[in-house]
Amino acid sequence: MANSNANGYGVGVRRAEYILLDSETGFPDVSSAALVYPTDIGGGRNFSISPGEPNLIYHSDGDRVRATDSLAPTDGFSGTLTVGKQNLAVRAALTGVSERTLGEGKWMQWGTDKQGEEPRVGLLLAQQFVDLDTGQRNWRHYVVPSAQCIPAPSVMDENGTETTFSVNATPVTRSLWYETLTVVNDGATESSVAENIGVGKLQMCFAQGDGSTTAFTFDTDLPATAVEKISVFVDGTEVTTGTTEAVTGVTWDTAPASGELIAIVYES
Repeated sequence: MANSNANGYGVGVRRAEYILLDSETGFPDVSSAALVYPTDIGGGRNFSISPGEPNLIYHSDGDRVRATDSLAPTDGFSGTLTVGKQNLAVRAALTGVSERTLGEGKWMQWGTDKQGEEPRVGLLLAQQFVDLDTGQRNWRHYVVPSAQCIPAPSVMDENGTETTFSVNATPVTRSLWYETLTVVNDGATESSVAENIGVGKLQMCFAQGDGSTTAFTFDTDLPATAVEKISVFVDGTEVTTGTTEAVTGVTWDTAPASGELIAIVYES
């Protein structure tokens, strides 16, 4: 299948998803051979993220500026995500507290002693995109490999209710699927946000090898558009032999060893 020309126009936030990261490895927090997909935050309205303003330097000679220069921003990548869906379980997970059932209702706490200890997550945002060269629907994505996504209590007024999340990204040396960034592949060795434009919707799923499972099956609602769209990683290294890819999943000739971290990236 063809690849996107990555030249066109995007609109909207069609998907906003998160996956909790293990506090020790920084890899998505999975503990079994069953593939885990990021969790839908739901009802995306808008997403913005900025690296901060460049640190401008002005070189003067006499009474005027003779040269200008810029250094890296002194602020990190930060922004906001706004969604319409009111999902108590998601907001509780992202603040590091528990959702509780009392009677027949659900509860969570705000302004707790967990502030400042919110979990780190990986984020996946998707936007529909029209390819300028082909006129076809493509998809544009942001992948934030390590961030805090901290919700604020939503306002009650006459308008539709929205929840705003403060997104604070941390620069890391690996992708969300744990592949090391290199100058050869990426032109850099550290990143806060990755951008992708593809023909299909970007999917990521994660598992941990158990030494016996060989078949890793995709969600039945999310088959790959083609085997050429599938990339497989074990402990951050791309696997190009010893596996059989199908639009329904990936099968290993020999089961991944116990504890090995598996990531599959594909388009659906």
